[in-house]
Amino acid sequence: AFGLGLVLATQNPVDIDYKALSNAGTWFLGRLQTEQDVNRVIEGLKGAASQAGQSLNAAEVSKILAGLKKRMFLMNNVHDDGPTLFSTRWAMSFLRGPLTRTHIKTLMDPYRENEAESSSNETSPQSTQKKEASKKEASSSTANNEMPVIEDAISQWFIKKDDADEPLVYRPYILGKGELHYVNSKADIDEYKPMACIRSANEISGRAIWSESDFLDPDSAMETQPEDGATFRTIDKKATKEKSFGSWEKSLKTHFYKEAPLILFECEQLKLVSELGEEKSDFKIRVRETARERRDEAIEKLRDKYAPKVVRLEERIASATHQLEKKTESHSQAKYNTALSAGATVLGALFGRKVTSRGNVGRAATTMRGVGRISNKKGDIERAQEKVADLQQKLQDLEEELTGKLEDAKEFDTVDSFEIEEKLIRLRKTDTEITQIGILWIAK
Repeated sequence: AFGLGLVLATQNPVDIDYKALSNAGTWFLGRLQTEQDVNRVIEGLKGAASQAGQSLNAAEVSKILAGLKKRMFLMNNVHDDGPTLFSTRWAMSFLRGPLTRTHIKTLMDPYRENEAESSSNETSPQSTQKKEASKKEASSSTANNEMPVIEDAISQWFIKKDDADEPLVYRPYILGKGELHYVNSKADIDEYKPMACIRSANEISGRAIWSESDFLDPDSAMETQPEDGATFRTIDKKATKEKSFGSWEKSLKTHFYKEAPLILFECEQLKLVSELGEEKSDFKIRVRETARERRDEAIEKLRDKYAPKVVRLEERIASATHQLEKKTESHSQAKYNTALSAGATVLGALFGRKVTSRGNVGRAATTMRGVGRISNKKGDIERAQEKVADLQQKLQDLEEELTGKLEDAKEFDTVDSFEIEEKLIRLRKTDTEITQIGILWIAK
């Protein structure tokens, strides 16, 4: 009406008063996940439609809002015949994502070639030392590209990394894979999970070879034959004997038990536990959404609890105000009638035959009674005024109490107010099964 435009954006329509929503002429509605949000939006749409003299199919709009996909919105304009469904356009970006090691190698190859050409013309002592070191490293591999001799009972696998140098050089590792069983009734966990560890086959000492091992993706693709033309690094003699793997298999179970607990996340205040494979960031989002839903429920409960009390007080105030108006009017009428009676008494006394006639005495008595009634009615008015003021104070106190509790409820959905702790679930050592153990050759 006054040429003022306003944009209001929110992810939580429940926090906005329906009067504000009903004054919005153009709506862009995305997917709403909670029933409270949908209901509040429908109330606002109904109000906006009624002000524009239009009707709204609430059931159809609710169905559309619940089924909206990503990047889709429902536009409702009070000047149009009905809501319009549309989707946003994709934004094109020329920015590259994170570079892999293969990409970095491709980018750096031209610079390495230039460095190689410049270094080939140098005969410094440093370059001579580097050449000698490379010769020693090459001599440590077995001759004629042959694999080291390993007992037949020991299983062997081969992995070629994507960024492996050419020609391929395989390095030996001890590989241990197991099927781990995690059980926790409180978290409703009963899960089998594969796990794999590797340790350099040239860094083994004693039985505790897994203490400094690394975890390996158990789904890594492994071959049973090496690549043609590859060379092999030397391997510790212990790793070539079958009897060594018996003790290593037993110690692997202990290593899994100590170092491979199932890590979940728990929010004690909301009684929430993360699901298997759920990242902490995703769990935080779920905590925030749950807290928001519970906050909305708490707000609705508070409003439902206080609304009847407010209505009753407002009705009592209206009734008391009406009684006050009646008593005030009655008091005014009584004053008027008493004034008339007093005038008639004076006139009768002045112009009557006898001052103490029966009529004069009766009118005087009536006048006195009227004065008494006026005094009583004035007291009734004061008491009625006190009652109205008392009820209004009670209503104000009730509204302040509700406002305070609503503010407390709105602070409930702050993620920082909830402690998210790690919950460790140990595996059942008796159920742990070692599925594979042997030598893993990795070319990298």
